[in-house]
Amino acid sequence: MKIATDLWHRRGYDIAGELRLIKDAGFDGVEFTFSEANENTPMVSDRGYLRIEHAVDDARLLHKAAVDVGLEVHSVRSGLLWRYPLTSPDPGIRERAVEIIMRELEACSILGATALLIVPGVVNENIPYDEAYRLSQESLRRVVGRAEDLGVTLAIENVCSNFLLSPLEFARFIDELGSPVVGVTWILAMLWIVGWVTHSIGLGCLGVGLRGFILRTTVLALGV
Repeated sequence: MKIATDLWHRRGYDIAGELRLIKDAGFDGVEFTFSEANENTPMVSDRGYLRIEHAVDDARLLHKAAVDVGLEVHSVRSGLLWRYPLTSPDPGIRERAVEIIMRELEACSILGATALLIVPGVVNENIPYDEAYRLSQESLRRVVGRAEDLGVTLAIENVCSNFLLSPLEFARFIDELGSPVVGVTWILAMLWIVGWVTHSIGLGCLGVGLRGFILRTTVLALGV
C-alpha cells in the first residue's frame, strides 16, 4: 500500500520545499489540483495547482519537481467539475466539463499519475436526480476511451453533491459504464454521513480519502 497527500496543508515554501516536506514526512506520493488561469493562484502554485489552459506545460514543471525529490504523482483532482458539472442541463457547460477532463487526462499522462479524481455531478432544484444520472453517464462515456488509451483511472468521488448517495447505487453507476478504468475513491467522512463505512469500502474501491470537516447543524428554538 502507498500513501499520498496533497498540497493543501502547505507551509509557505516554494514548490520544491513543499514537496520535500511531504517526502520527509514519509509519504510515497503527492496529489495535484487543477484550476483555471483566471483564479487567484500563481502559476504552478505552492498548492500544486495546474492551470487547465496550460495543462501540458504546468504538468511538465510539476512532474520534474516531484521527481527531483523522489515523490510519485499519485493522482490529480479537479474542483473545476463543481463549476462545470457533468450533470448540468446546459449542453455548453457539459461540453466544457468533457473538455476539461480530456486536458486533465493528458496532464495525468505527463505527470505519471494513475488516477484522475472525478466529481460525478450535482443534484439540486434545477437538476432532477434521474436526469443527473443519465447526463453524468453520457458525459463520462465520452472520456472513457481516452482514459483507457492513456492508462489513467477515472476515480469517481463520493462528494456532498446530493448524487449517488448509496453504495449500491454507486456500484451500479460504475458497472454500467462498463470500463476497467472506472472506479471509486471513497471519502470516508462522506460515507459516515450516509451510512456505514464497512458497507461501502469494498465496492469498486480504487482508493480511500481521509478528509476532515465539521458538520454544522442549525437548531431552531420555538417559544410556546
